[in-house]
Amino acid sequence: MELGKAYPPALVALESLQAVTLRSLQSGSNNRREFHDFASINERLGRSELTSSVFREIAEHQAEFAKECFLLALPSLIRTQDFAPARRFATSPKERLDSHLAWFAKWLLNERRPSFHDDVLIGLYARRVRELSSVFEGVGEHEEAELLQSKAIEELANPSDRQELRRQLFLR
Repeated sequence: MELGKAYPPALVALESLQAVTLRSLQSGSNNRREFHDFASINERLGRSELTSSVFREIAEHQAEFAKECFLLALPSLIRTQDFAPARRFATSPKERLDSHLAWFAKWLLNERRPSFHDDVLIGLYARRVRELSSVFEGVGEHEEAELLQSKAIEELANPSDRQELRRQLFLR
């Protein structure tokens, strides 16, 4: 985007790439990398509604592919307050903690050596917890959102990590 401001042909090229990935996705490519590129370009271009719209289409016709793309589409779905399709792919914390959150807690937080980047890692974890919580809140499932936050906190082995997560979750 910075280059596009200084050199307009770069912005044209970015928009062209976005159009190519859009056509490919609409033709049923089922390529996660393409969806990632598409969502990333749209984020930079301020076109969250387009990502949400395409994700809704994919969710309606290709549920397995939508499941693969859910976390990539989630920021756009939240920005556009399109919570219903997001809720379809968000795991209920009553069943189990979201697999991405469980993996993040176990491998990136609980198994790490303490460093000065700890608050950054916990911040990334907190952001994902807040995103998923907002999906539940957006469809009126406030108890689910609270349960998700509680389970995410419990998943952390280190008491100081739990405290930092609580702090970051409630900063909003």
